[in-house]
Amino acid sequence: MPLPHSGLLSLRDLSQVISVSLWFGLRRNASALISVVILSTLAGGQTVTDREIADKVFSMANAMRVAAGVAPLQADQRISDAATLHVIEFAKAGTPADQYGDEPWLLERLRMAEVRSGAAGEILLKFADMDHLPDQMKANALMTKILLDPKFTLAGFAATVNGPTIYVVGNFLQLLENLSIEQVEDLVVEVVQQRRVAKKIMPFKVVPMHQLHGLACEMAKKDSLKVSPVSPYVGKFIVEPSHGNFFTLTFVTSDPRNLPNSIQGPTGDPTLNALSVGVCFGTTHTYPSGMYWVAMEIYSFRSGPRD
Repeated sequence: MPLPHSGLLSLRDLSQVISVSLWFGLRRNASALISVVILSTLAGGQTVTDREIADKVFSMANAMRVAAGVAPLQADQRISDAATLHVIEFAKAGTPADQYGDEPWLLERLRMAEVRSGAAGEILLKFADMDHLPDQMKANALMTKILLDPKFTLAGFAATVNGPTIYVVGNFLQLLENLSIEQVEDLVVEVVQQRRVAKKIMPFKVVPMHQLHGLACEMAKKDSLKVSPVSPYVGKFIVEPSHGNFFTLTFVTSDPRNLPNSIQGPTGDPTLNALSVGVCFGTTHTYPSGMYWVAMEIYSFRSGPRD
């Protein structure tokens, strides 16, 4: 008999969640448990591995996608490793959450697993009767939204059993390479904003500055970060304050979430309140595999007509 609380308890679309803090270690030995195969006993005395449970739920998810005309997900062990960290904490707590204690966030876990992601989604399942799980998954609109989203092409599932209760975490991934340059620019902005929020500083006002994309492409063409800075104080709606401070920051990165420490000073300055970003992807002699070239302006902003 299923437990009264069996079924889908938590589901979140984390496509827009960006996190920048890196964390790694054996927190409560969770990381070490990734490589351990645990035997679990389900109701009725059936002994299965947690991996078998996770694979079965993964197959259910792909069956839903195929039935809806969406390409099936490809399994990635690195993503399953990231999900394992969370399912261990999920089973300990017994209740669903985005994060448990000082556990890393979803995108931190993916980065720990050396996965470069664009957008990412996550589902948390807690149930006691796997036979009825497909119907429960199909009946939930939020679950369907994530499972049938064609932008997700890779996935990894992890499971564990605690008594009669089965805990499952599924992570879904959009490849970084599938993002447009505009979406990559948005990722860079979100990383910077998260750093501001972590320091309890008001997020930047994001001001479009299209010439920064050209500046970034100029750097890629020259294979050099040395370019003439662009003043942000142009246009009739941007007024230069009395001090007129601004920083032009340039750098390269293979992952838009992995930003250099050199930007920490300007991004953490509470007297600066505006941010503009331009990104260009380019292959060069120095970076034959290609890198994201980033030009960033951080400055003080107030709106109004220029004198």
